[in-house]
Amino acid sequence: MVNPDVFLAPLDGDNPSGTELRSDPRFQAIERLIEPASREARTEAPGTAPTPISPVDWPEVLAEATALASAGRDLRLLVIVARALANEGAIDRDRGYTGYAGLAQGVDLIASALATYWDSIHPDLRPGPTPRDTGLRRINALMQLENAESGLLGDLEMNAVIDARGLGLVTGADLAAGSLTDNDVQREAPSGLGQKEQAQILEAHAARRARVEAATRAMAIETPEAFAALCDSRNAARAALDALAAAVNDRLGLGPGEALRFVALGRFLDRVGATLAAAASHARAGAAPATPDVPDAPAGADPPPATAPRGSMNGFQINSREDVERALDLIIAFYERTEPSSPIPHLARRLRRMVPMDFMELMEEVAPGGLKDFRAMAGVPEGSRK
Repeated sequence: MVNPDVFLAPLDGDNPSGTELRSDPRFQAIERLIEPASREARTEAPGTAPTPISPVDWPEVLAEATALASAGRDLRLLVIVARALANEGAIDRDRGYTGYAGLAQGVDLIASALATYWDSIHPDLRPGPTPRDTGLRRINALMQLENAESGLLGDLEMNAVIDARGLGLVTGADLAAGSLTDNDVQREAPSGLGQKEQAQILEAHAARRARVEAATRAMAIETPEAFAALCDSRNAARAALDALAAAVNDRLGLGPGEALRFVALGRFLDRVGATLAAAASHARAGAAPATPDVPDAPAGADPPPATAPRGSMNGFQINSREDVERALDLIIAFYERTEPSSPIPHLARRLRRMVPMDFMELMEEVAPGGLKDFRAMAGVPEGSRK
């Protein structure tokens, strides 16, 4: 956390925003400090997931930025401050994930600085043929907030948000993917993929979504206060982002066609919000399960042992075929993560394909030779599913 006054107090009566910091060696040193946070630096090998723990010393970044604030009011520095605030707390076992709370504070700080120093804050406004051209340098500085490769959005996607027992670390990108349908995944997949590649992508997404669902449901039920704080901070971050965009658009007089819109960052937060909302809804639905009447134990007798609800797994209950599919996805994900050489994932995938099948389809899948004999005995013609 930071003291906002450090970044908002006027620096000089005649020049309240001080000097522009882009060419300041101290600012460039801060930029070098955060280079290891880029997606490329956090990815050990092509095709592997980035490390979910940021390697940057963000408290040091925040300290250096705070010291540099005495030299100038510059959006570029404030964007780095917002990024540091979103990363500083990372994931805490006691308080949960604090990244969205830090993001909300950082974006609010930027909005306050713009409101206070609009006429002088760096980078300055330059006359242009359109209002957007006039404020383009400031817009470009703010758009670093949704840089997914070497900016704040990338941090939010790569960083761990939930440490789920038995399921591993769940990242921001995992949470965002948890709300995507198969159609969404197919629409956003690279073009030109064959059927086999598309099927592999959908299979991986199903396993990922099941893991996220189990982790968020478990968090909502087992640590409701931390889960509520996570939801509230996500909501606050989204509201702060909308308020910042609205303030800039109002100041520049930007219409709908040219307005500043944080499309990628907003979409990410919306998807995370949808995933969390689904888990919250599930937790509310299961908050008061029916309890069977239990006769009083005889005096002096030991109480019966506590048992988990049948079919329950960290708040995940199997009540439908879809739940069976999600459970199998979790099994697949577990073995792929812990025992990649095990044959069990291959068997589980086959079982998953069989879940929606009817009797005739199952017979054809399990014993195609026996199916022919069954058809002849039952008088079922070839090709019939009845």
